[in-house]
Amino acid sequence: MTTHTPPQFAQHERHLLLSERGIGQLVVQRLESAGIHSLEQLRREGVERTVRHIGAVLGSASWCNRQRALERALLRAVAAPAAAR
Repeated sequence: MTTHTPPQFAQHERHLLLSERGIGQLVVQRLESAGIHSLEQLRREGVERTVRHIGAVLGSASWCNRQRALERALLRAVAAPAAAR
């Protein structure tokens, strides 16, 4: 019997997300449950849209508090490769 592992963030992206204040393991799991499995996908879908969707599914307005932290993580992800050059 084979178990199917749902798609997850790559380790380096997971680490970047978890290193951002306001983002914990549960936030990453919620993103993955919502079908977001990479920072590029989060950027394409839009942080605001994703946060609103998850908040609506959970029935929790507190998810709006995650928007700034996720935006900071995306900015760091873009800046990291540029800084390495």
